[in-house]
Amino acid sequence: MPSAKLRLPKRLEETLSHTPSLHGAILVSLNEFEPWITDNKLPFFPEYTDHGPDHINDVFVTAEALIRDEAWPHVTPEDVAVLVLGILLHDCAMHLSEEGFIALLQKKEWATPISLIDSTPWPRLWGDFLREAARFDGKKLKKLFGDTEPAKPPPLNALAMNKRDRLLIGEFLRRHHPRLAHEIALKGVPGPTTTPLKFQNIDVKLADLGGLVARSHGMPLRTAADLLPSDERRETRNVHVPFLMSVLRIADYLQIHAERAPSKLLQVRSLQSPVSVGEWRKHDAIETIHNRHDDPDALYVKALPKDGATYVGLKRLFSSIQDELDDVWAVLGEVYGRVNDLSDFGIMIRRLRSNLDDEKSFAKTVNYVPGQAEYQAAGADLLKLLVGPLYGNQPEIGIRELLQNALDACRELDDYLKQHTCIKPKPVEQEADVVISLTEDDDGTFWLMVSDLGIGMTSEVIKEYFLKAGASFRNSDAWRKQHTDGHGKSRVLRSGRFGVGALAAFLLGDTIELSTRHISMPRGIEFVAGIDDEVIELRYTDRPVGTTIRAKIAPEQAESLTSPDDWDWYYLDAPTVLRTIQIRARESIGIVKQETIPQCMAPLGPEWRRIQFPGYDDIQWSYWGRYIASIGTKQYYVSGSRFLCNGIIVAHNAATETLRAHLGDPGDDFVHFSPPSISVFDSDGRLPLNLQRNELNSRPSFIDELYDDISRDFIAYLLVNAPESPIDNLSEIIRYPGARLGFGITKWIPIWTTSRGWSFFDVWHIGAIGVASILVASHSRNADRCAQAGNGSTIFFNSNSRDLYNNWFRAMLGQQATRLGPLGPLCTASRRILVPRASYKVLRRPGIVSKHLWSRSVEEWSNKSWIIMRVGDCPTGLSTLQSIAENAPSGDTDTVAEWYLRPSEFPAFEPSRIARIWAEAIKGPTIPFKIDERRRVLAHAYEKLNSYIVAHEQLLKPGKVKLPDFDDDDQITNISGDEENND
Repeated sequence: MPSAKLRLPKRLEETLSHTPSLHGAILVSLNEFEPWITDNKLPFFPEYTDHGPDHINDVFVTAEALIRDEAWPHVTPEDVAVLVLGILLHDCAMHLSEEGFIALLQKKEWATPISLIDSTPWPRLWGDFLREAARFDGKKLKKLFGDTEPAKPPPLNALAMNKRDRLLIGEFLRRHHPRLAHEIALKGVPGPTTTPLKFQNIDVKLADLGGLVARSHGMPLRTAADLLPSDERRETRNVHVPFLMSVLRIADYLQIHAERAPSKLLQVRSLQSPVSVGEWRKHDAIETIHNRHDDPDALYVKALPKDGATYVGLKRLFSSIQDELDDVWAVLGEVYGRVNDLSDFGIMIRRLRSNLDDEKSFAKTVNYVPGQAEYQAAGADLLKLLVGPLYGNQPEIGIRELLQNALDACRELDDYLKQHTCIKPKPVEQEADVVISLTEDDDGTFWLMVSDLGIGMTSEVIKEYFLKAGASFRNSDAWRKQHTDGHGKSRVLRSGRFGVGALAAFLLGDTIELSTRHISMPRGIEFVAGIDDEVIELRYTDRPVGTTIRAKIAPEQAESLTSPDDWDWYYLDAPTVLRTIQIRARESIGIVKQETIPQCMAPLGPEWRRIQFPGYDDIQWSYWGRYIASIGTKQYYVSGSRFLCNGIIVAHNAATETLRAHLGDPGDDFVHFSPPSISVFDSDGRLPLNLQRNELNSRPSFIDELYDDISRDFIAYLLVNAPESPIDNLSEIIRYPGARLGFGITKWIPIWTTSRGWSFFDVWHIGAIGVASILVASHSRNADRCAQAGNGSTIFFNSNSRDLYNNWFRAMLGQQATRLGPLGPLCTASRRILVPRASYKVLRRPGIVSKHLWSRSVEEWSNKSWIIMRVGDCPTGLSTLQSIAENAPSGDTDTVAEWYLRPSEFPAFEPSRIARIWAEAIKGPTIPFKIDERRRVLAHAYEKLNSYIVAHEQLLKPGKVKLPDFDDDDQITNISGDEENND
């Protein structure tokens, strides 16, 4: 008895019944597969249209209806058997269970391909797919998952798989389900048991042909027919395989009616995958399908798409069906047309017609404009429009773009040769990996040439990418397949990402000459092109592997390039770059790079530090990358926060204001840092660069980690360089090159001392320690006396001028927030001020300190040399200031204040960045003065900060980089725009 769910239409069953044994075997096999198909769970295709028994029965019916009446006399029972098996199998792989998929990858019986058609076993296919999936771009991820989260390898455990895992496995099965259908025909359905679901009593040859017919719907018909041996192509074992392939593919294509995607289902569930959403909408738009059109060989489809995207999708679907019909009739004619008794093989339709054919008439029935609108490039006119606004007609920018393409090509060749070790390119005589030359011909024509020993370009890359503005080969699937690893990460540092190859060349001149040869090609390609040329002829040429681009440039552009610093973009020593200028009016020179930076993940010298951040190959930073520039006879020390990506400087004049805004300050209360020089190695193009590559579009994700690392380095610097006694130069701390003080009109020294040691000043730190009072000295010269007085802590101010001293004194009297610096947040109510009598007389002069401020204080104690002023209710008893005054040496004129703190009343201060890092590394309030004690007590800090400490100790050695001491006559230029904070 036939299955209650899977039913053969009358004519197919009648023909099959002429061979009873075969008829019975087919019915038994249908009964065997029916429960699996009826279950119709599609665990890896939760949002697909119906692929259950109704779909298979519809294909049965459609296949029967497609066979021409003239062909039926030639249709054999074997034909029907193979067709039925092919229809049953063609989508069955979509029903595969989680256990079946795992068995496909892990069980030995599936390890070996069954056919000569296949050479790759399933586990390797799966591994290749996962490596590709790791490279999926945002567009593919959005299409598959509905979002852009990177694909991750699914667990081979049914209970651990989530929806994204199933969607990814579904994409793999979708690609390979025709092959799996063929293998199921011979081996059965993969599953957890040793007795798989399989055909019953079916001859192996017929099963193989049924699997091949099922497989054929996933490949071009002519390709599928060619899989048969030439002597079996027309007929084998009474089976006419190409004819059956034709019937199946058209019958399956025509299952586009609305019943396959019932719209009511969408009322109870949503669709995540854009692919699924689009398919359901297309099916739901089909209203009728019939063959009552005026054209007797046509099938007519009436569709009512509700939106423009569905309209375009249906137009493409109908076009592809017509292409299939054309292929079917062409192949059937080739295979059977010359055989009289088989020339009747054909199908009932030749054409597909629809109400969408007349776009103008259809447009009157809907509220949208039918048709496809898309962005398109406008060739040379677009290039002309973009060159000026994008790059300001600066030829040096064109050099930079061509340079980075050349560097990328050199790195790509190195990677290619590592993957193809048998290829040994002939060595080429060139002075460097990349040579950039500015030359002048005898006739006065100027040329800019960039020649590289890189991987070269194929004709396809030239046509599809180099000559198309905005089309970047390095963002293509072909590039990713060649240069990324199994996790989708690029093995090559690449700087080109925006597809401005020709655009960059035309920045230099209206005519360019290009010659190139790809490593895989036996010959090279060359062309000459003007920006207005409509047709560019590519010609073959004999040349070595690599690329050479020449651009004819105007004399004024050539003159602007005679200053080599204007196109000094590159700071790595490999690949090597040589720049030359050979102009008749000037001496020929070869420009040697004076300064280089470390390579990606190379060992670092003491001038550089490193952080690691997910998504980036390497991030290095430095405050010691200083060099001397000469202008005329004058030498300038030049510092600054240069920003480099893959060795190429991003902002040629260091950090612009926008770049600085993105880098930002960490927001510390008192000590914070200017941006250092940063060298980012970014093979996957994550750094948010703008199109001009001179600024950042957004704040880089690694900035917080960078400033944490600067804080660690700063603390290590203090351990190496900070004072060994209270009387040492306490301002050494601000000689750390990146340190910035947040209070510009005052000169606070951001450390405090006790008799036992020192610490940097931070409000949170002071509050956490819980001191009762703090001495505030007008100058660091007071350090020794304050330490000897000793029951509190001392913070220092450098009042190197009368105005600074007056500012300090006003702040002590009146708590002026703008002048209190680090003390401002403490806002204590009481304090005493020790003032020398001589200074007091000057301060009392009219106009120096306001009467309002004087009114806040009272004279509490005095002797012949000193006066103590009191503000607020201070503790009673002998003050520390009185002890300092009584023990002061003759002639001492410095002033000290004592602030009385109430830690219990402090606001809940958040620790600054420095305070947090300090607590992690030092684990205590102070650092001992003596080096030996410092190393003993803080052994944990020396261990934690060892690499930073070693670097700073090396910087102290003779011959190593150290901050220069500038004379007053030295002119210091800081190209980051910061004011220097170093005294």
